[in-house]
Amino acid sequence: MIKPKRLKKGDTVGVVTPASPIDSSRLRRGIERLQGWGYKVKIHPSAYSRRGYLAGEDYARAQALNEVFADEEVDAIFCARGGYGSVRILPQIDYDNIKRNPKIFLGYSDITSLHLAIYRKTRLVSFLGPMVQTELSKRMPIYNRDSLLGTLSDKTPRVPLRNPKGMRSWRILRGGVAEGILLGGNLTLIAMLAGTPYMPELKGKILFIEDTDEEPSSIDGMLFQLKLAGLLDKISGLVIGQFTNCKPTKSGRPSLSITQILKDVLAGTDYPVIYNFACGHGRYICTLPLGVRARIDTDKRMFTLLESGVI
Repeated sequence: MIKPKRLKKGDTVGVVTPASPIDSSRLRRGIERLQGWGYKVKIHPSAYSRRGYLAGEDYARAQALNEVFADEEVDAIFCARGGYGSVRILPQIDYDNIKRNPKIFLGYSDITSLHLAIYRKTRLVSFLGPMVQTELSKRMPIYNRDSLLGTLSDKTPRVPLRNPKGMRSWRILRGGVAEGILLGGNLTLIAMLAGTPYMPELKGKILFIEDTDEEPSSIDGMLFQLKLAGLLDKISGLVIGQFTNCKPTKSGRPSLSITQILKDVLAGTDYPVIYNFACGHGRYICTLPLGVRARIDTDKRMFTLLESGVI
């Protein structure tokens, strides 16, 4: 395991767009927030590029990521937004460069593919959390801000992890106790990487999943893809975030609820499962360090990080 150095006031945050193109006005507001928190910001020159639904050519987006990891002026790397496209650049990333220059790498949603690939190739701890254009550009709940800044700057783990007061507590779908390395992210991207050389080994891991704007039948299909690939049989525990706007869009079409789908796909497994944790595409986002040891204890209603993600 490789841990990046913690984020300090006065550090320089590099901003990249590995997936979809940005909205310049929203990105500017997010940058202003970072500066207001006391950080310098260095935007990669390619951040404003556009090619259809992509933030520029694949080679350029990969090269931007390679360059910010190698840039001695940059202390941490924040993604501007998700969308789609990160999976296309995985073969062009210089993973040895990342190992030589470990840094905080932050993002979620489509950025999941980068988190998984980086962990598979380097064992670098990276961070699932708010992005510059999408969350930092608007009013942020205090929960999101404190989780983000605390997780990136504190050498002691933030425990236990709980939902904010404005959100229902997470539910227990199956009881038990489990420990393991925490990995995961957006379900669509996890399913997309399954069976590729960029998917980490999940045996003994605690898996986190979330998604947004997907039909329940699509969630069903992706979960059963992981089940049929044997991935859901290997994990030690499952943390399920928010499935935001994952409702049937065709009026009158019969459907299953997300809870029914989860119970079906998890039939025959015996590890602990918690549902509706405050991380994903909802209002509240707990920043999660991926690649650190975590623990689920449903008897004590605790989801705990056993170590910090930074040094």
